[in-house]
Amino acid sequence: MRLDRALCERYGLSRAAAKRLIEQGGVRIGGRITQKGMLVSAGMQLAVELQNDDVVALPDPNMQLAVRFEDEALVVVDKPAGVPSHPLRPGELGCAANMLLARYPEMAGVGYGPREPGLVHRLDNDTSGLLIAARTQTAFAALRDALMGGLIDKSYFALVSRPIAVPRTVSLALQPSQKNSRRVEVNSDPHARPTVTEIVRCEPRGQSYLVEARASHAYRHQIRAHLAAIDAPIAGDVLYGGEPVEGINRHLLHAARVRFRHPQHDQWLEIESPLPRDWP
Repeated sequence: MRLDRALCERYGLSRAAAKRLIEQGGVRIGGRITQKGMLVSAGMQLAVELQNDDVVALPDPNMQLAVRFEDEALVVVDKPAGVPSHPLRPGELGCAANMLLARYPEMAGVGYGPREPGLVHRLDNDTSGLLIAARTQTAFAALRDALMGGLIDKSYFALVSRPIAVPRTVSLALQPSQKNSRRVEVNSDPHARPTVTEIVRCEPRGQSYLVEARASHAYRHQIRAHLAAIDAPIAGDVLYGGEPVEGINRHLLHAARVRFRHPQHDQWLEIESPLPRDWP
């Protein structure tokens, strides 16, 4: 049977949970990253990294985020750098999901699961910018499908140390690194995930260059890994070879713009977030 179906039957996962586990590199056969359409048979040994089901986002009324858009169906918030998208440990507070649940308690039953109520996508802890969350399961399903279908336009700004000739398309397959679980790596393995980043702008900014990159469905660390692969790692991104930035202990990547059709009235929404004030 298909791998995703086997995971559902063996571990009691939902189809969405099985799909996400596979997409995040949490299932391996013979040390290789798998794909959901793979066929498995009796006797195969699967290495499966299941998430801690005890982690549930708790409302945190002390957590404040700027709300860039809200209506009865969805919310777009501005996440500062250093704030996790959702908790990883039981009882963890100070995450975007905690704030959303405190302000919009109806999100408790919406989304992929209780650790990330309402969240349609995520950002790395040190990546700042826009997060989309749904207030109803109907809106979540529509936004999730739009995301998976590449119908949510997302623009990111990054600071790099050298100019890039634009426009430029970076089309490289990625998968979790075999040597460092904190990284992803470019890999030609047939099971690696195809990913595409469009670099549409590059202009001088002080001693650096401000780059605009677009990726409708950015895989984990995609922008970071793609810029590093073309010898333009993001400033402060020491994990991918970027130079440290004095006074700033993080990579300088910002989710600056989202554009998508509203899941109810089908009109286009375009929401922007200004660059963080501490960028050089």
